[in-house]
Amino acid sequence: MGTDGIRYTSLTGSIAEELILNPITGVITVGSRDKNSLDRELSSAYFLTAEARDSGGRGNRNTVQIQLVINDVNDEKPTFLLSRYEGRVFENELQFISPLILEAKDRDLPSKFLTIKT
Repeated sequence: MGTDGIRYTSLTGSIAEELILNPITGVITVGSRDKNSLDRELSSAYFLTAEARDSGGRGNRNTVQIQLVINDVNDEKPTFLLSRYEGRVFENELQFISPLILEAKDRDLPSKFLTIKT
């Protein structure tokens, strides 16, 4: 990795301070110890600009756009939309008087609801 004489001189963008750009190899790594700095529930992608220069970092320069896509992991627990649900059934009957519907939302899956009808 890396090319003789090329130096990667800057990384800019909204989360550039959370990342580390190796000036010799051009490898970008996550530098923040705050595990929430790359939270998929806050943003699914970030846009950055990297700069490279020749002549050991003092010569001609060029930039490239980087799109950093954040993959989701299952780090949020489901939450019920109500704090309490109630159903009614007559004794010796096999069906509820009206359907009992539970609804929960998972922040890992925006705009997705799990509905269970009993």
